[in-house]
Amino acid sequence: MLQLTAPSRDRAERIITKMFKKQLIADAQVFENNERMYMKLKKEFDDEGMAKMRLVTTDDKLKEAIAFVQSQ
Repeated sequence: MLQLTAPSRDRAERIITKMFKKQLIADAQVFENNERMYMKLKKEFDDEGMAKMRLVTTDDKLKEAIAFVQSQ
């Protein structure tokens, strides 16, 4: 399983579509409006607007899937 974020739902859907076409993933979920806030180095960050993706792949395709995401 891969879990990552994209700057928008549209961008997440484009990545997922390309990964399905390349048969790198078997299942995908997109979560929006996380509005999660956390503290890092005494500064507050807000990842509002980001889309979280949860992608399912096989062990043998994991490295290729990670490389594909990094190239996007």
